[in-house]
Amino acid sequence: MNFIESIIQEAVNPEFTATGDFGGAIDPDEHLYRNLSEAPKDINSYDYERSLKIAYWMYLTHPLARRIIELGKDFVIGNTIQYKSENEKVLNLLHRFWKDSYNNLSIKQHQKITELSLYGEQIYTTDINKVNGHVRLGYIDPLNIKTVKTETNNIEIVKSITTKGYNGKKYNIIQENQDGRLDGDVFFFRINNASNAKRGVSDLMHLIDWMDIFDQTLINEADRVRFLNSYVWDVLCRGMTEAEIKKYAKSQGTPKPGTSFYHNENIERNAITPDLKVGESTELLRFILSFMLGGSGTPEHYFALAYQINRATAEEMDPPFYKKVENRQLFIKYMFGQIFDFVIQKAVEYRRQITDYDTGKGLGVLTENEDKNYEIVLPEPSTKDTKTIALSLKELTAALTIAKQSGWLSNQTSCEIFAMVASELVLT
Repeated sequence: MNFIESIIQEAVNPEFTATGDFGGAIDPDEHLYRNLSEAPKDINSYDYERSLKIAYWMYLTHPLARRIIELGKDFVIGNTIQYKSENEKVLNLLHRFWKDSYNNLSIKQHQKITELSLYGEQIYTTDINKVNGHVRLGYIDPLNIKTVKTETNNIEIVKSITTKGYNGKKYNIIQENQDGRLDGDVFFFRINNASNAKRGVSDLMHLIDWMDIFDQTLINEADRVRFLNSYVWDVLCRGMTEAEIKKYAKSQGTPKPGTSFYHNENIERNAITPDLKVGESTELLRFILSFMLGGSGTPEHYFALAYQINRATAEEMDPPFYKKVENRQLFIKYMFGQIFDFVIQKAVEYRRQITDYDTGKGLGVLTENEDKNYEIVLPEPSTKDTKTIALSLKELTAALTIAKQSGWLSNQTSCEIFAMVASELVLT
């Protein structure tokens, strides 16, 4: 062992040897680190809770954040989520659940969809009437979750959650058991999470820092405008000494608006305003705003940037946003479908006597063998231009008529082309 090696041994690690043997490790402190590819995809609990609080604060105070959340919710569910069923027992059972004074989903549906987008997850407790199986939903704040446990061999399946506090409670997640029946204590829904992440992520997560930059830039720009609106009086006193200038200034004071100024050739007074060159900052604000809207998948003309967009461009920007809405609608259907299935299952288990919601007429018991199907209906996100479709079909009909009369197409082929194009125009 040479001198340098002996110094390294004393200074770095007493067990260091001249051969660099760290017991099979590359570094002496390797046990303090985790392989990046094996690291969990969840944010640590402190940063995660902080991100939820910031997202909520942004929703309360930032116009762009609030509009992004509300706009998404409005397109996803419109005025209301609708449901229908051919079995009047199922339909009236869902009416009772939906309009229950505690559930109050006619109003709370908007709150639940908003908070799902805002927090990235929703947790609903279930209170089941021990007499008739009627279900009432409660709520657990995502900030009150301490731990989320998943299946040992499948991280995608969440098994339970535990709340914070000295008496933190464990809740089993409602999911299908081996018999195909829903079993558990709470519903747990999450969005924007990776397959190996346990927690949901807010729709605002990737925008928060940029919104802060936008705010700071906008505040600086507002300060510039304030300075632009200010001015100073520049008074030139020719031939006066410093003492004479001070005496003159004291006698004049600051002139009020509209004051007349009388002077000779030795006095000159001018109002001077700053030139702060605000054009570049304005363009930066527009760029940041466009960047955030693009990152959120929201067309610019839904906000304050319509001056740069014509109708043709706007129509091209809408379809990707509609696809985003349709994808979220699929999740909402799944979310409320799970809840409805649970409500129906409990009614069957408790042999609940179902009555007509409006008249109170008895409808009997919902049995296991009955048709329990239902459909959740959400609004079409796009608004079709029926006038344009009608004109297109009219032109297509004229073209096909000429082609058929000229012998270029058979009657059957013309019908098939019309049906194909018509269906494409209606469905797109």
